Amino acid sequence: MGLMRSLIRLVQTVFGLAEGGTERATDTILTSSPEAIRNQFRKTKEDWIRDYDQMKSAVADLCTIRDTRSQEMIQLQKNLDQKMASMKGAIELYKTSHDERLRETYARLAEEKEAMEERVDELEIDIQNQDKLIQTYKDKLRSLQQSIENLKKEESETVAEIVSSRKIAELNSRLEGLAVDTQGRNLDAIREARKKARSVARLSNELTHPPHEELENRIATAGRVSKHLQSFDEAVKLDRIFVEPQGQELLKEPGTAQKQSAHPSIDSLFS
Repeated sequence: MGLMRSLIRLVQTVFGLAEGGTERATDTILTSSPEAIRNQFRKTKEDWIRDYDQMKSAVADLCTIRDTRSQEMIQLQKNLDQKMASMKGAIELYKTSHDERLRETYARLAEEKEAMEERVDELEIDIQNQDKLIQTYKDKLRSLQQSIENLKKEESETVAEIVSSRKIAELNSRLEGLAVDTQGRNLDAIREARKKARSVARLSNELTHPPHEELENRIATAGRVSKHLQSFDEAVKLDRIFVEPQGQELLKEPGTAQKQSAHPSIDSLFS
């Protein structure tokens, strides 16, 4: 029983190391370069193969112990049959001879038979438990074997995914930095320079042209424009007087030429 428990602890320990190695590998991969990732996968594969060989050997030992106990139980079954036959023979002989030694022999055979039956029951339960454990470990061995076979594919996919993810993160970081930091700072600087230029221009204009002088200049400009517009309106009005209405001839009366000459011409207004 001690050997059996030791083998079970060995198998459990090896499986635990394999699972722990996977977790440690995962932590390492998250912070590794592509070459380090490949090295980690290679090391993990080597560790898993070594663990697989150790587990396979331990499970084989469990199977050997199970088979040995199965053979023991088979032999006990044969001995039980012999004991029962001997007990039956002792009864038959006692019927004819009444030899008390046969009674003692029968009692001894009965005790041996009970001990054998107890051992058979114990072995039967033990073998059933061993069969379950062996099947469980065989399933884990198959799973580990499949994991080892999948490592190569997983290595390629992991390297590609991590490199791609890091590249995307790096590009996003660079793009965000360009869009927010660089361009943002440049635009802010331009806007501030524009505000400052406006302020400087306004201040320079106020210093060159005081408010009252500017108002006088605006009034004088408005007066000149008003005078020019008045001259324009008078010219238009006079020009309409001498325009011939459509479909009629201009009636010329004596002295018309003198009247026309008495008024300024349109061209003279702009001369």
